[in-house]
Amino acid sequence: MSTKIKDLVVVYFSISSTSGRKKLLPVDVKIPENFPISELARLGSKAAFDPKFLRPFENARKNGNTYLSSIGIRYGGGYGVSRHKLPEIKQKMEDIAFKVKSAKEDLLNNYVSVRDNWFVEIETLNPELAETIKNNVISREYLESQIQFSFTTDADEADAAGSRLVTEVAYSAKDAIESLVVKDKSCSFHRKSLASLVNIKEKLSTLSFLNSAVKPTIEKIDDFLTSIPDTGTLGSQWYDSLIKELVFLSEPENILLLGRTMDVQVSQEEINDQVSSVSTPLSDSTEGDFYSLSENPVITTKENVSKNDEKSGDGSILDELSKAFNSASTHNNQSDDNSDISVVELLANESSSNQPANVKKDAWIL
Repeated sequence: MSTKIKDLVVVYFSISSTSGRKKLLPVDVKIPENFPISELARLGSKAAFDPKFLRPFENARKNGNTYLSSIGIRYGGGYGVSRHKLPEIKQKMEDIAFKVKSAKEDLLNNYVSVRDNWFVEIETLNPELAETIKNNVISREYLESQIQFSFTTDADEADAAGSRLVTEVAYSAKDAIESLVVKDKSCSFHRKSLASLVNIKEKLSTLSFLNSAVKPTIEKIDDFLTSIPDTGTLGSQWYDSLIKELVFLSEPENILLLGRTMDVQVSQEEINDQVSSVSTPLSDSTEGDFYSLSENPVITTKENVSKNDEKSGDGSILDELSKAFNSASTHNNQSDDNSDISVVELLANESSSNQPANVKKDAWIL
């Protein structure tokens, strides 16, 4: 049971065991079967196991309840305790759980010797009842199943309730399959035959708040039910489809796996929506034009170069190169002595005349 009270946590503690006693029957005390003893008196109970070996579990239960009562209040079938005391409580419960586990293991490991020693004591105390008690002694398997320790919080209970919902639906689906398999396919098959599936869907719908993973399964059942004709006898194909739906529901892991798969898909869709909702800042002239976006940096670069050239007093680099080539041609026509001079040297000589005095000559070597 969850609580809305701030800083209040509900914890649940229990230790189950056995009283070690069984109902005393008239035959156990040699009362004739036809004697109306039930109308006259109650016979009570008889011992079925040595009580001193069951006492540790009863003591542990009393200690746990006494401790929780001292720090909390009875609330919703458990104890309401302060949230900041929860670590201390869990440590205390771990200590009790360890004691219960140790006592249980000792009892189960020494079951035969404990039982036989007890039989000897009974024969000494009351030989007449010894045989009756031997025939009714509690088995080792029964003790193992009955001695249990449990400690949970309200959060644990909520998770457990969600798991129980899926498990119970699986059991219902298995029962429905058994009923349908017994029914011959040749028998008439109507929408009334879908009652088991409809009931499962209603249970999941009303309790979906316990486990959100069941919502995709509810939609799956809805899709199947809406696909079936509203009236008339249904063919064998619908019988087979119903069996498939119930087989899917009969395994709890199928329901949980479908829920996890849908969660992943929803998460991916949310990511895609977030990505698509991010708008790219574009100018009015290039908005929606991918080619313009790819070309725009190049255009901008050329414009920037042109602007930088305009700012320089000696003209652009391209103009300087053009002047150098023209000068090289003039030198070739005017002087035969310069016929062996390379174009690169002429370019370097020409460009040096345009350099400031403090710029090295090799700075213009191409």
